[in-house]
Amino acid sequence: RDCGRFDTILAGALASHFNYTLGESESAYTALLLPESERVGNSPHRTIALQRAPMPDILGVVKKGVIMFEREVKELNLVLFPDALEMILRIERILSRPGSNLLLVGPSGVGRRSLLSLACYMHGIEVVSPAAVRGYSLKSFRAEMKSFIPRAGVQGTPLCLLLEDHQLRDDSIIECVNSLLAAGDIPGLFELQELEPLLAPLKEEMGQCGFRYRTLFDFFTARVRSLLHVALLMNPSNPTFVHRCESNPALYTRCSMIWQAGWSQAAMESLPRETVFREIDEAQLPEPQRGPLVQSMLAIHRMHEPRGGTPRQYTAFCDMWRQVFVAERAQQTDRIGKLRGGLAKLTEAAREVDKLQRVATEQRAELTVKQREADAAMEQIQKSMERAVERRGEVETLQQKLSTEEVEMGVRKKKVEAELEEVQPLLEEAKRAVSGINKDNLNEIRSLKMPPEPIRDVLEGVLRLMGNFDTSWISMKRFLGNRSVKEEILNFDSRKITPEIRQGVLDLLAKKGNSFEHAVIHRVSVAASPLASWVRANLEYSAVLIKVEPLLRANDELQAELASSKERLYKCLGGM
Repeated sequence: RDCGRFDTILAGALASHFNYTLGESESAYTALLLPESERVGNSPHRTIALQRAPMPDILGVVKKGVIMFEREVKELNLVLFPDALEMILRIERILSRPGSNLLLVGPSGVGRRSLLSLACYMHGIEVVSPAAVRGYSLKSFRAEMKSFIPRAGVQGTPLCLLLEDHQLRDDSIIECVNSLLAAGDIPGLFELQELEPLLAPLKEEMGQCGFRYRTLFDFFTARVRSLLHVALLMNPSNPTFVHRCESNPALYTRCSMIWQAGWSQAAMESLPRETVFREIDEAQLPEPQRGPLVQSMLAIHRMHEPRGGTPRQYTAFCDMWRQVFVAERAQQTDRIGKLRGGLAKLTEAAREVDKLQRVATEQRAELTVKQREADAAMEQIQKSMERAVERRGEVETLQQKLSTEEVEMGVRKKKVEAELEEVQPLLEEAKRAVSGINKDNLNEIRSLKMPPEPIRDVLEGVLRLMGNFDTSWISMKRFLGNRSVKEEILNFDSRKITPEIRQGVLDLLAKKGNSFEHAVIHRVSVAASPLASWVRANLEYSAVLIKVEPLLRANDELQAELASSKERLYKCLGGM
């Protein structure tokens, strides 16, 4: 009734002052017809220019958005009658402005959350919401805000923070939301030592903005206000609704309010036609019966509205009626089908007898063909046995060749092992020394601002051997700070040392060989001494690997030839 009075007053004012008749428009302003590259998700820092478009065109775009949303996110079970479409347009027009926020007021079940989620999805805005689990408190809320706010303020991701009544059970949470709306920040959310590394990525972008912002934190809060859209879903029947709004003025000053008390009479009447009757054909439910049925369903819902009946429950009621109707209809159809099925089976039995007779005749002919195929197969077997006799001689030749090649490969393998055994103990001794390094000694080296030259030379040798050519002290400290540094050194494969890497480390030893002497490095650092031994041992081991590389290559060629001979032998044996 109040809405009707307001519409009458508004229509009179427009008619008297602007000579404009207020009525249902066949077009509306929207940003949903723009390309995706120009919507909020891809242009979050500028106001989107709205376009006037016919309502049928807008409805088609929104329907496609519903299909994509249900395919990628979740089922909406949304009916796009005019009231719902108008609500979506209001929400998306507000979201098309940077720094816009929403206060959606209405009872539970009118579809505010679904329509908001759809509008955000179509604009490329991610919807985030606190998980109000058991024991949820102000501390839990602040912890979640600590992850949401940097995503908008630092990473530049457009977000919509969805908050409902059950998530705002504490007045202190409302006060935090009020601060977030007003200033783009929640007081005390970040410690001073957290802000510097958090805001560091924004320095360059702030410099491009000139002198619009006094501090980096001001630039951060401005981005939060621009990119984090707060959407509050509040129920006016909640006893604390008025008090919360009056105590937190940013809910009025920083939010665009949409008051959705329910759906219109026309929308409620169109719901069964869009959901229930669409799946029921004319033969099952004639058109003259549908109108009275809609009025009856709506009357039942109106009876329950004083006891808290909502449009969502009305939708569930319509869906339940459809399920009952379809089930009863299916039961009757099943009974008729069983009677028809009995008659059909008698007819089918007669047809089956004729079919079996035809099959028997065809199988006699197939038996004759199979007998001829069996005779041909026997002849083929005899020819195969003759070829097996011929291949037996080839098998004996291949077996002798394999024996010779295996003996030669064993001799070469022993030569390689003999070369490696001379230097292997040095490498193992170095690894045992490295495994005994105390973590505290490594931390002591990391704590040095300017390390002694022997320590720096030894660490440079370790990094170069492991393929890391960044030999700055920062890189060395990062390497020592790795939890698995000892495991990486112990598990290092000396075969990864290329000639270039080996020559670089040899040049280092030639210039700084004194740093790798045990007496010198052990006096400077107990932890660096085993690393120096490890560097020298790996150099010696890689030298041996280079020396035996021709033998290994020849051995690989012999092994490939051996595998080829074995493959041929298996083929001959299989052919026999």
